Amino acid sequence: MEPSAAIAMQPPAVQLRRPRFPLRHRWDAFAFPAFVLLIWIAVLMGFVPEVIDQVRTRSFSYPVLTHVHALVFISWLVLLTVQTALVGSRNLRLHRKLGLAAVFMIPLMVVLGLTASISMFRRLYAPDFLPLTLSMRIADMLSFGGAAATGVILRNNPSAHKRLMLLATFCLAAAGFGRWWGDWMLARFGTGFLGRWSFDYLGVLILIVLLSGYDLISRRRFNRPYLITAAAVIAIQLTGVFVRGMPGWKPLAMTLIGR
Repeated sequence: MEPSAAIAMQPPAVQLRRPRFPLRHRWDAFAFPAFVLLIWIAVLMGFVPEVIDQVRTRSFSYPVLTHVHALVFISWLVLLTVQTALVGSRNLRLHRKLGLAAVFMIPLMVVLGLTASISMFRRLYAPDFLPLTLSMRIADMLSFGGAAATGVILRNNPSAHKRLMLLATFCLAAAGFGRWWGDWMLARFGTGFLGRWSFDYLGVLILIVLLSGYDLISRRRFNRPYLITAAAVIAIQLTGVFVRGMPGWKPLAMTLIGR
């Protein structure tokens, strides 16, 4: 048998490794800042009218801890914006140094988010409002903390890292969406499971799907760590909505706030 014939009879080489997720695409310089901008829009549209109304009526009824919580969360959004700009300008050394601040901020934000919610509910007590809201706020902090911590763990995987930090911040935007279109969602879908889920989490789901769609269009594939973590986030949020309707949740929530 001639060498050429022997070569022709050999089976094609089997590709054992899946191609790596492409780190960069020419659209990234516009796409990732656009996602950060969408988060800012959701937060500002949700909270600015409420702040203006409180200033106008001089009705500053929230506890001090709530204002500290708001300041820290805005600081996180500023940090995300700066970090996105640094990556876009390829200033990775400063990006890594500022990333240390995020490592310390994540547990602080989770603790502040929970304690501020409990403090506010203790002061502005509403028996029929408390159960559904506190379970969702717990879900918010679990989903944010889990996604952000996973992003820190995968910091040596830049493609996954930046998507996971965006995903974590999507979770924070839930409160903004709720204040923005929440009443309309309740009027549209009712006060049951679908209405309460839409109130807070439909906007988060839209952002998650948009980022997944961007990856599919620009890379022809999904980012697996992002997709898995996003599925976990959605499951946590659905659980938060489900728990608020459970008969045993209300007395437990009242115990948590000291009522």
